[in-house]
Amino acid sequence: MKTTYSKADLLVIGGGIAGCMAAIRGRELGLQVVLWDKVNPRRSGGATTGIDHCWAYIPEIHASLMTPDQMLSDHLEAAGGFGKPELVKTIIDESFARVRDLERFGVPMRDERGEFRLIKKIHRVPSFIHFAGRDLKVRLSTQTHRQHVHVEKRVMGLELLTEQGRVVGAVGVSTREPVVHVCSARAVLLSTGMSLWLWRLFWWV
Repeated sequence: MKTTYSKADLLVIGGGIAGCMAAIRGRELGLQVVLWDKVNPRRSGGATTGIDHCWAYIPEIHASLMTPDQMLSDHLEAAGGFGKPELVKTIIDESFARVRDLERFGVPMRDERGEFRLIKKIHRVPSFIHFAGRDLKVRLSTQTHRQHVHVEKRVMGLELLTEQGRVVGAVGVSTREPVVHVCSARAVLLSTGMSLWLWRLFWWV
């Protein structure tokens, strides 16, 4: 089989929401980024057909209604034991910044009045943003190209490469042609799947 070689500061394996966001951020930090996706990041991952909601702690709205610790408590109680406190706390602290990133990438997060459409679900105050996210992956894919991420479509990551106990790259294979891909990288980020069928873990965490 033909073998192709590439180098990167960061190799991202998986072109869903997490992979695209990581690749974009890597480029914003000045890294040379390669992104592998087993299909086409434009319509791939769990958000292939888009998503219409996410939750976030919005300081300008929620600060007078509840504290971050109160939202954390609500979330862990609703998770029924599946929530990891450190992860949920990070989401609470960082979620609004990510919402602003999506707006910057052209995702319409607000309604026609320019306001967030907040719905009350598991927290004691409305915190789930309902938005027009049908083309979320299209927007993220477009942004990877604007940031000059080197996107390798239809490459399935197979195995990490290690040297003296440290990950130094990965090997993948084309899903369309008899081609092996080898990428040496200073760091490898795996974003290759989600626990969709473990619905409690997926929904709350």
